[in-house]
Order: sequence, then structure tokens, then C-alpha cells
Amino acid sequence: AVLKADYGDKDQKAKNDADAARVSAAGAGARARVKDPVVPAAEPKAYRPPFWESKKFGEPYGDFNRKPPPRNVVRVAPPSPGRPHTTTRGEPADLTNRPAVARSLNAMDASSAFAAARARAKAAKPVAVDDTRATGVMAAYTRNVSCPSLPALEHRMRVVLKQGKQLHERDTDDLLRAFAEFGVSVSADVNGRSSSSHVDAIDRAGFVRAWRALGVAVTDAEAVAVFNKYGQTRGGLMPARVFAEALLVPPARLSNMATAIRKGAFTKTEAAGKNKLVGHRAFHGKIVYPPCRKGVFTPSGFDGSDLVRSAGEVDAKLELEFVHGYARDCHANNLFYIKAKPPSEDGASEAGQTDDWSEDTEIVYCAAGLGVVYDKRTNTQRFFRGHTDDVKCLTVSRAKDLCASGQLGREPTAIVWDPYTCISLKVLTHPRGTRGVAAVGFDRDAATLATVGMDNNHTIFIWDWRLGACLHQLRGHADVPPKVYGVVFDWVGEDPAAFLTYGVNHVKFWKKVVSTADAKKKKKENDSSYVEESGKFGPVCKKHAVVSAAYLPSGRVLTGTPEGSIAVWSKSGPRRITRVVRAHAAGPSVARVDGPPTHHGVRCLRLRADGETLLSAGADGHVIAWDVKDGDLKESSVIAATPVRSADGRAGAPPVFVGLDCSPNARDAFVAGTDASDVWEVVAPSSSSETSNEPVAAGAKQKGVGVARASSSRVLVNGHSSDLYSVAWSPTEPATYATASEGETVNVWCAERRVLKRAVSLGNKARSLAFSPSGAHLAVGCVNGGVHVLDAATLVRVRWIKTFSQPVTDLKYSPDGELLAACSSERRIDVYDVRRGYKLVSKCSGHGASVKHVDWSEDSRVLRTSCAAYEILHFDPRTGKQIVSDNQRDTAWHTRTSVLGFDAMGIWPYGADGTDVNAVDRSRSRRHLVTADDFGGVNVFNYPAVVDEAPRKKNAGHSSHVMNARFSPDDAWVVSVGGKDRAVFQWRFREVTGEDAEKKRSADPPWARVGDVDDGAVSLAREKARLEARKGSVGENAPWARPPALDLSLEDLPDLPAPGADEP
Repeated sequence: AVLKADYGDKDQKAKNDADAARVSAAGAGARARVKDPVVPAAEPKAYRPPFWESKKFGEPYGDFNRKPPPRNVVRVAPPSPGRPHTTTRGEPADLTNRPAVARSLNAMDASSAFAAARARAKAAKPVAVDDTRATGVMAAYTRNVSCPSLPALEHRMRVVLKQGKQLHERDTDDLLRAFAEFGVSVSADVNGRSSSSHVDAIDRAGFVRAWRALGVAVTDAEAVAVFNKYGQTRGGLMPARVFAEALLVPPARLSNMATAIRKGAFTKTEAAGKNKLVGHRAFHGKIVYPPCRKGVFTPSGFDGSDLVRSAGEVDAKLELEFVHGYARDCHANNLFYIKAKPPSEDGASEAGQTDDWSEDTEIVYCAAGLGVVYDKRTNTQRFFRGHTDDVKCLTVSRAKDLCASGQLGREPTAIVWDPYTCISLKVLTHPRGTRGVAAVGFDRDAATLATVGMDNNHTIFIWDWRLGACLHQLRGHADVPPKVYGVVFDWVGEDPAAFLTYGVNHVKFWKKVVSTADAKKKKKENDSSYVEESGKFGPVCKKHAVVSAAYLPSGRVLTGTPEGSIAVWSKSGPRRITRVVRAHAAGPSVARVDGPPTHHGVRCLRLRADGETLLSAGADGHVIAWDVKDGDLKESSVIAATPVRSADGRAGAPPVFVGLDCSPNARDAFVAGTDASDVWEVVAPSSSSETSNEPVAAGAKQKGVGVARASSSRVLVNGHSSDLYSVAWSPTEPATYATASEGETVNVWCAERRVLKRAVSLGNKARSLAFSPSGAHLAVGCVNGGVHVLDAATLVRVRWIKTFSQPVTDLKYSPDGELLAACSSERRIDVYDVRRGYKLVSKCSGHGASVKHVDWSEDSRVLRTSCAAYEILHFDPRTGKQIVSDNQRDTAWHTRTSVLGFDAMGIWPYGADGTDVNAVDRSRSRRHLVTADDFGGVNVFNYPAVVDEAPRKKNAGHSSHVMNARFSPDDAWVVSVGGKDRAVFQWRFREVTGEDAEKKRSADPPWARVGDVDDGAVSLAREKARLEARKGSVGENAPWARPPALDLSLEDLPDLPAPGADEP
């Protein structure tokens, strides 16, 4: 049926679509029933004696399953004459045909008849019980013994057994020996089944004698009560081990074995009181819910009031304030200056604007799943949040007033957006199967946008983006993706429609054909109006991965190689490499995305606006300026090489550049992105400045031309060079937090000023972090199992601890600051004494998988841990023993970071498994929870979250698994860290008041502000912003090619309010 539909059978396709819709509707109904079921009230579990084995001993007998004896049968005479009497059919009965009965009844009046009935009832004997087993249990079982002294007796028994316990013995050993002496050894066929095994059992008389030998006097009535409580067999015997284990089991565990059990978290209907079957919302007992392997318990006195808050609308929100990091894994350049929006015409500066406005004050780049516009004057950012997955490419128009970015996805999108308002202008959806957008590029006039897909053909889409129409689809390069790295239009040559694509072992030149017969034929064959010409690498050099490309005004093309050279291509005839110019060092060896080893090479080639100077950057920490005003690049074209080093002069490997752009104003200034996820701005000195002692780049050594010149550099945006896993806040400095990555670095940030305060290189991959309560120490857990203890003020190491051989997954100091707990993938938690120089105190074992989270109780006496097997355990930190005597239902916890527990049952989304939520944190006000999940979300819940699929506010932006999220000590911020996106998101946390909620209800809906609508107030606001930005700019004469309906002047546009701060 599927093949017939695929081959054009419309009837079969319609039938398939109808079947799919029917199945989908049925599935939706089933999902709705599962999502919000009608759950009956949890009934108390029938009590059975603890540790009783029915397969061995049969059904237990005792008070717990006593059945009342049958009631005495009293025969009552038929009613007297004159009273209504009917047959079974409801007809009047004729009593005259029954002479004996009639005579007896006639002889008595009504009163004598009832008197006789009462006399016979008194004289009647009770009905005898069928006691075929009277010699065994039934004699005592039928006696309903009430024994008020039983609890005191049990207490005396436990005290005697604990006092008499010898070294290396269990509490039950003495009792079992006494029972063996005075009891009997019976076969396990006590239930009538034959068996070769034997067990020790005891009768009531032996029970009394055994306890007398142990020093405890037991009366016959107490013995009967014990047997009726702990269970006895059909023969009246009590198994010795059953009684011994049940007597000494902790009371809390015993109550758990007898408590009510509920399956699943509370439902929203229960919270609303709509489910008539659930009874009262208060539930006291054990709750078993997925994915938690062990049950959790409601706190004592739980009355169900928390269900209302948990099921209500979340009364808090997160506002993205700053992102530390830069997307260094894009294959093409993704870092650009943009024209900052000038002050308004009336002289009043807009939000974030200052009087020192210039056209190189703002920078646009991508990080995680965001487009970021950074204002270097105010150290602030604004964000484009229209993407739903990883952003893999970004570009700007020639006039620098439009941005376009592409993402991954099932139906990936490329979005054209306004960098001033961060509003989406057009969403271009690619067909299913494209997998993602690998590269984007505007043509010279910004009328056309080219995108490259990540399908096996690397399909090139040519869009009229204003209309949202795909004009052409071209087969880019047939190979397993990603093999096409970038697309570059010719902005300075004769043909504005010409462009090239480059990547692994290829450069392809695309040219729009004229309307000739041959071209029409070619168009029919290729379904395209573009012709392709593949560049030839030989004989000058071998095939290689092309990592960057740029057009010169003369028509020549320059490309960067992994070895650090720049290849010069011919500008006419067959396109081939004519020469290779040495430029930069190859840099460290790295693995290419598709596997083979390679080098960074020359990842950046950028032509200045004057068309006479080319900048190149590579893996040797230098940016080289080349003179290309003659339309060619030669070894003698080097003007200068600028070494880029940190301002504090710290030693280390030179930065490896992956993004570069020239300042439109300052000739010697440029901005660069590095593979460490940093963004630098460098101002090179003039040629008359003193030279630097830095090593000269390879290109600057050619024939003694050019010198290495010292530069003035600063890092605008700091980041991490590898996967991020942990974040921790200083308890004594509310605006200070630290992050750790597997790039062997720990960064300490200031949330208030949004800057990096200090950093340290550990020499080990870091995985976890914890500040001491005094804020003096910062503990860092590493992948190799070690723990660095640093001075928090200086980041100087004060102690090195190594008790694990596998990663340290979490660290927590006790609230009193005396102990440090470290959990590891070795399924163990080690506790260290801080006062004794972090000496090992105990080892807590018992988990069956890697331990993920650890929390301390408020009194520093209990540890709560959870593992990858979804199990919650409790430990005594000073002895390392597991606590099984108490379920800790009423323990107050200093932190709440475990993803499992009663108060976090509702954080799991529908269909989630135990790995979908990576981190949890509770606000200091104990009113909210924040979680980090595998779907790029940072979610806010009301605390406690005890309702299944509790309402949440999801905040997107991360493009990878979010590995951690933590509240600041004053609940002013939340910081989240993404694993693979290496980004640190700083969110402002705000509780929503009644006034805020009213404003939210009265605000315009999102579709009135964001979307693809090109008319109305939104379109006018966009056009006004563009005209203001372009007024008086260098690129004002560049054709805009907008529709005539939008060809308006500033005077034609009404004054509109600025977009809200919460716009995506």
C-alpha cells in the first residue's frame, strides 16, 4: 500500500492518509486517558505478618485474618391468623389445608405466639463450630484475646536481646538458639506438601519456656496474643525465624510493610477535587511512581493542600540576561559587526544607547540555539530566540542590517531576522529529510538567500526570502554530510548572482545561465537555472578540505587550507589553483567532523570594505593583513602580522581563530572568535608603532616583508572550550558563581557585572563543583576521580584528594562546614573531614549504579543520594552505614538537587525516561523548582511538584542537553550550563505578582508581534528601524529591492512603541 501510494496511486494515498488519521485519533484518546486517568482511592493493604513465607508455612492464622463465628439460628413460628401471609408467588396462602398448624395457631393468641418464640430462642443451643482442627490452632484462634501488656512485653524482649548480643553476632542469634532448644524441628510440609527441608518452629508452651530461659516472663495470655499477632501455622506452631526477624525489625520499616501503597503521582483532577472516586486528597503512605525504583513517602501530616499549588499556574519566570560563550563548531564564519541603531531623531537615546554611538559598537554571532547581538559599550546582549534547535550557521547582508541563521531539525528552518529588534522577518522551512541547514549566504543586494542542506546531496536552496518562495534547488555535493562547509556570494565582482560552495575535497562555482535553448535544455535536465563548475586542485597541490573562501574584486577566489596556506584560484577559463601562499602554521591536530584527522588551518578570510586589504586568521594566534589592491595574492603581499595575546600576558597556547570580521570604521581593528568559545576584539597599532617580540607568523616571513606588531586586545565574551557539566554559587557572595568544564578550566563569574572575575587551569577535566559554607574553599571534582580543593579567592590549590578512579559526579559540603561528601561513578560516596585536612572519614556503599546526586540534611547527620538506577538511599555520613530504620519522610534537607523524591514527582514530562531530567534545584524561598532537561529546556515549577506532569514554564535557548541549573543564594538569578553547546546562560529570576499577571493577560498575543506578516504595525516598525539604521550609512546606495508598497520614508511611518523586553 505504501509503495502504490509512493508511485502515484492517489486513491491508495487517500486511503493511507485516512487510516493514519484514524489511528492517530485513537492514539490521542488513549494518551489522554493515560495522561489524566480516574484513579481510585488507594485502599489500605491487607496486613500479613512480616517475613512470612506462604510457600513454606501456608496461610498464616491470627488476629489479622480472624473471621467471626456464625450466628445462632433462631426458628420463629409462622405469623398468627389474621396477619397477611403469601406464597412465593405473592398470592394469599390457604392455611386451612394444614390442620396441624391451624389447630396450634388457633389455640394461641398473638401474644402467646411471640412469648413461645422467645422461650425457644433462649432454650436453643449455640450452633457448634466445625472444629476439625481443634487440637491445633483453632482452640487459641477462636479466642479473641485482648492483651494490653503486649507492647511492653515486646520492648522488654528487644532490650534483653540487644544486651545479650555477643561480638560479631546478630541480635537474633540468642533467640534462635533458645527456640532451637525448646522448639521442634518440623518439615516444611506444614501446609500439607512434602519437602525435604526442615525449619525450626515453636509452640506456645515452648515459647514461654524459651523466654523464661532468656530472663523474660511470659504469661499464657501474652503467648496467645503473640501467636495471634505474628502468625501461626495450621498446626499452631510459630516459625522461629519469622518471629525473630519481625520482632527486631525497625518500627518504621515495619510500618512501611503495612502501609497503603499508591501507584503514580497525584493527578490534576485530584488536585482540583473533581475525581469523585479518590475521596479526600490527603494520603498517608508509600507512593511508587516512574522512574523512581523505590517508593517515596508523604510527609507526616500531609493534608493534600500542596496539590493545589503544584497543579496551579507557575508564579515565577526566567528572563535571559546574558550568555557566556560562542558557537565555535560552525564550519563557516559566524561572527560579524553590524550597524548599531543610531539614537532617535529627537535626540533621546533609546534603551541601551549612549552618546558615543558608532557603527562598530555591536557584534552579532550565534551561541547554542540563539542569535546574540552584543553591545560592547554597555556589555549587554539581546537575543533572537526564534530557533528551536542547534543553530549551525549565521550570516549578515552586505549592508549589515539583516541576519540569517539556520538550524537542525526534522523540518529545518532558515530564518531571516532583524538584528535591531531581534524579530523574525521570514521563516524558510526546508523539506523533511534535509536534516539541517549547514550554510547560509545573502547575495549582493540581499534579495536572494542561499541555504545548503545536510541531506546526502547537500541540496542548495535559492530563496526569494521576502516571498518565502524557493526559486531553485541544486544538487550541491553527493556525499555523507557534513561535507559542504560554506556558501559565499560574489559581492564585489561583475556577476552579483555568482556564488561558490566549498567543503571536503571540493570547490564548486555556480553561475546563473542566460535564457538560451541550451540553457533551457540544461534547466530541464537539472531542474535549475544555474550551471556548476568544479574547481581543479592539481597539479599545484593535492585535494584537501577547503575551510574558508573569499572573492577579490578582480574575480579571483582565495581559499584556506588545513595546512595553514592560502590557495589562489584562476579567475577565467577552467577554475583551478594557480599557486599556494604560505600564511599560517597548521596548528594542532584535530579530528574532522566526519572522522579523519586534520588541522585547523586558515579558517578565516575576510576582505575589508575598501576592497584593498584582506585579513586571514588561523591556528597560530596571528591575524595577517595582505595587500590585494592589484587583484591578486602573492607571498610578498604581507602588510603585517598581528599576534593576539591576552591583556594580562598570561602564558599559554595561542588562540585558534574560527571567526573573523573587520571593523567598518577602524582600519586596524577586528573582532575574532576562537575555538575556546571566546570573542576577542583586537586593535592593531599603526605601521609606525614598535614591533613585538612575538614569533612571526609563517606568512610574515616571506622575503622579509612585514613585521609582527604588538596589539591591544581584550576578550569581549568569555566561554569554555569543552563540555560543561557543573555550576555552583558562592554562599557568601550572592553575585559570584563558578562553572567547570572538561576543558580543564574553572571560571569564576560576576553575575551583577556579567564578566569573568578569575579563571584557573586545573590540568584535569572538571566535572563537579561545590563552595564551602564559609565561601573560603571551592572543591572541584574531576573525571579522573580526584578532587581539587581551591582557595576560592585566589584559585590556588590547597589540597588534592584522590580516592576514586572514576569521575566525581557531585560534591556537597555539609551545612556545618565540617564534612565534604563526594559521589562517584564507582557507586560510592566518600566523606571527608574538612577540619582534619580533608581526611577520609567513611565510605558509603549500596548503590547499584553510578551515583548522580547527593544532599545533606539540615542537621548534617544524614546523606540522601540517588543513582542512575533510579534508587534513593540514605546514609550516616560519619559511619558510612546505610540508614534503613527510617524512611526520612520528615527530614529537613539543606539542599534539594536530586531528580527523585516525593516533592519532585511532577517534574517528569509525558513519556520521559529516567535520563531526561539532568538536574534539579530548589529556590531558597522553597517556593519554586528549576530543572535542566535533555531537550534544551530550563523549566520552572511551583514547589513542591507532586502532581503528575506538573505545570511548568519552559525556557528554551540551549541547543544541547542542559546539564545543570542552580539558584543564586538570594534567588535573584538562575544559571544553567549546556553540555555540548559550552554556553553559560545567566537568567534573571522573578516571581510573578498579581499586577504582572494582569499585564500579561492584557498584552498583545505573540502573533501580533512576531511572525511572517508583512503588513500592519509590526512591518512598519521594522521598516522604520531599517531606514533609521541605513540613514547616512556607507551602504545607503546599495539597492534594497523591496516591494513598492514598502517604499516609504521615515515621515510616512507612525511613531510606534519599542518592542517589549520579553519579545523573542
